[in-house]
Amino acid sequence: MGKLKASTLIEVIVAMVLIAIAVGIGSIIFMNISQHSNNILLYKAQSIIEENEQHSIAKNATAETEIFRDYNLVVSQHLSIVNETINFVLVDYIAKDSKGKILLKHKKLQKVE
Repeated sequence: MGKLKASTLIEVIVAMVLIAIAVGIGSIIFMNISQHSNNILLYKAQSIIEENEQHSIAKNATAETEIFRDYNLVVSQHLSIVNETINFVLVDYIAKDSKGKILLKHKKLQKVE
């Protein structure tokens, strides 16, 4: 019978350590990528809200309006009348991700024209 060739205990431990290091580095990269995608959604929601703030509110605007919908982002505005005599409304902008988690809330007092 020939000699059996097998790994020593030290070789197995070294291989396990290398695998653990690779998994650790991979998980750090995965966390950074997932955090980056959330930041992109947040920046996108902020730019949509800022762009929409530039437009005036019409007198016949509905109380709740969806101003943007994408496969992973929904931005809506909610209007509530503050003072009818001087035509001011409080505009609540809410941005949600595809799971319904609120990413951003923004309030602004705006004059109705």
